[in-house]
Amino acid sequence: MVFYCITMKFNIFDSEKNFQYILPLFFLFPIFKESLLTFLIIILSINTIFYLVQNKIKIAINKDVFLLTIPFWIVFISSVFYFKNFETLKPIKNVLFFLLFPVLFYFIPKSNFTDEKIKQYITILKNSCLFIIFTYIIAFFYNYSVSDFFIVAHRVSKFRQFAYEEISFLKIHPTYFTSIVLFCLAFSLINLFRYKKWSELLYIVFFTLIIFLLVAKINLIFLFLFLLIFPLINLKGLFYQKILFYTSFLFISLFLIKNTPGLYERFHELKISLTNAPKDLSYDSTNIRVALYNCDYSLAKDNFWFGVGFENIKNEIEYCLKSNYNSSFYLDHQYLSHNYFFYILISSGILGLLGFLLYLTHVLKIALRVNLFLFYFFFINIIVVSLTEDFFYRAFGSFYFNLIVLMYFKNYRSKES
Repeated sequence: MVFYCITMKFNIFDSEKNFQYILPLFFLFPIFKESLLTFLIIILSINTIFYLVQNKIKIAINKDVFLLTIPFWIVFISSVFYFKNFETLKPIKNVLFFLLFPVLFYFIPKSNFTDEKIKQYITILKNSCLFIIFTYIIAFFYNYSVSDFFIVAHRVSKFRQFAYEEISFLKIHPTYFTSIVLFCLAFSLINLFRYKKWSELLYIVFFTLIIFLLVAKINLIFLFLFLLIFPLINLKGLFYQKILFYTSFLFISLFLIKNTPGLYERFHELKISLTNAPKDLSYDSTNIRVALYNCDYSLAKDNFWFGVGFENIKNEIEYCLKSNYNSSFYLDHQYLSHNYFFYILISSGILGLLGFLLYLTHVLKIALRVNLFLFYFFFINIIVVSLTEDFFYRAFGSFYFNLIVLMYFKNYRSKES
């Protein structure tokens, strides 16, 4: 239906106007499958080319654009360096968004990134997340009873298992989804306290609820830290509002901590598994990660200068796990590093990691120029998550990060000009 409405308004002869119909679709990305993300980029590319031709715009790429494409060049150069056959080049497709987003967004008219447009885009993203949450809840209770909701097996609640493994549509990794939800939650809280938009309470309730229910540990911890810091930054001088916020936060948190299925088990797992290596069938998400980090460190130390190549990293990690752990957890699933910084270091060596750190430094400079709490929050959250996940390896991760960074970068440029 959304695509139909856009198509009805889309006019190939008015490429400049078409941007205002194409860009909102990008912020519906959580409800799309990964193949549709590529389709969106193709549509944007075609329209951008028409726009350049129709307006006779000279193609010139500045330093900012080059720096924002560094992750692409790291993988591209490393893949060419290790080239044996065309299979060696397959990892390049995982970083294409790091090339296409900066180049395409550079040529999109700045009028599409005003403050009002930014609010519109984030509102679309926020509503798509709310739609997914409602779908998860309705689908769960359609398939299971209320008593099933409180079932916890192998330290995982039935609801989390359903959302992560069983649902066949709107499927997105809980850590990735809760990162997006955290960003939308911060946006809603700002609207509530700064602009007195009481309708945001609906979003705040359901966004907080889903972060608890999916029990993505790193983002749940991040939520608590954010809610502790938010009033100090955004409620300056408003003493009674701070008291109300912290009191509500305390009671709601205590209620959810006590009643969220699987929450205690997931965090108790950290205590009992951090020092127990996987053995036979005794393994969980915590000690598997510890095993992976041990292999990450070992592989990084042995391949510090040039890495093993992006095509070879999965096999190298699997061999390390097989050699060091008497367990079968790696047989059903081929693991990556679960730390994107190690992923870059192991695959491309120290020069690749330095290039990636240069890229993140440039994004941080953009954040300092934009100087918005929401952008700082987004950036720090993704960096922290990247310490526990190969965040940019998945299409949803690189798409989401590039979309938000380029959105704010263009917004800053529009104000600057």
